[in-house]
Amino acid sequence: MRYLDIFSTALGKTKLNLTNKDKNNLLLFAHKVNYLKSGSQKNHNKTLVSEELYVLDKDIFKNIKKEILKCFSQYIDLYKYESNFFITTSWITKSQPGNYGEYHKHMNCFLSGVYYFKFPINSGFISFNKFNNENIQVIPKEWNKYNGYGHTESIEENDIIFFPGNLHHSQLENNSNDVRYSLAFNFMPKGKNGYGDSTFEY
Repeated sequence: MRYLDIFSTALGKTKLNLTNKDKNNLLLFAHKVNYLKSGSQKNHNKTLVSEELYVLDKDIFKNIKKEILKCFSQYIDLYKYESNFFITTSWITKSQPGNYGEYHKHMNCFLSGVYYFKFPINSGFISFNKFNNENIQVIPKEWNKYNGYGHTESIEENDIIFFPGNLHHSQLENNSNDVRYSLAFNFMPKGKNGYGDSTFEY
């Protein structure tokens, strides 16, 4: 029997190899920026997000932005879209030991990404969940991409990942003794998109 994967969801993952200078500048910025608690339940164990939401618009990070867009171009080529894309918001996340992030998706964006520029061992992988509204739960003998509803992706320092913005995701608990930092960002299609009365332009 032949099986077809329809309406597939792609997660893109590669290494972002920055110069030591660019990476150190990003780390210094992460140390001094102000943070807010994330999520709807803002308790003391939640991952922190920077007040600054346009990190990659800063001139000091123009090379980092350029390298991120190079990686993104490889990911977006899979979809064969006609539109070009641009980065809208970009922010730092800070996860102290014991911190974690609740499941969420990114609103007002089309695609999202995360670059892990400081990732101690055991500081929390990223987990995805499709949260299907199924009324019947059948337990499989073996989990696979056809019967599963969640996926946890292992992370190493300097990994960069891309995924659809409407995909629910969460940072698992930081079980290390050190702080984990990452840079998150959103993408939108540039120019005129859609058809007829559903046309929009950015």
